[in-house]
Amino acid sequence: SPSGSRDGSRDLLVSRVERWALPAILLAAGVNFLLQLGSSSYFTDEAFSVIHSLPGFHEMFHVIARTETTPWTYFLFLHVWMHLTGSQAEWVTRLPSAIAGITLVWATYWMAQAFVGRRAALAAAALAAISGLIELNKQETRVYIFLMLAVVVSVGATVRAVQRADNRLLVLGAVMAFVAIWLHYTALSVVLPLLVWVATRSTLSFRQRA
Repeated sequence: SPSGSRDGSRDLLVSRVERWALPAILLAAGVNFLLQLGSSSYFTDEAFSVIHSLPGFHEMFHVIARTETTPWTYFLFLHVWMHLTGSQAEWVTRLPSAIAGITLVWATYWMAQAFVGRRAALAAAALAAISGLIELNKQETRVYIFLMLAVVVSVGATVRAVQRADNRLLVLGAVMAFVAIWLHYTALSVVLPLLVWVATRSTLSFRQRA
């Protein structure tokens, strides 16, 4: 019937839009996050990130313990990254943050699908792509965008693991929670409630909860 044909065409159009929505959101995030990556000079905290990552390993750990309130994980990564690239340019040290920001948009979609349907998850990804908080950290030589990514993956993997009783996802969630804490101690504000939630899931065995 004509009405059935119209409904079929509409469903096909909606399906195509949903199929291309995530790539379009990621592309928009990529343009937004990578555009003018090195156009501004380092601000104070970024400069400290670079300065504290430059010395040799022994001296670097000593400096970080004396001057920083965060673990040494990100500074070690930045030290290796600058050594491999041979550059301290703004766009070079900010590039990993921009890539992490794009990955965070995808991870937000992936995590959201553990709670809601595909369309709502796409909306969450779109909001992440234009989020002021992510916008603030996507082009900074600082740890925070990596922290957000680790926490989001940890929550997404853990919730999916409980839903499916999947040990591999449970291990991934635990590892990313561990990484998040070693990136910044504020991760505990998410990880501790997540631990309590896992410990109270009756669908998991004692070994899985442990």
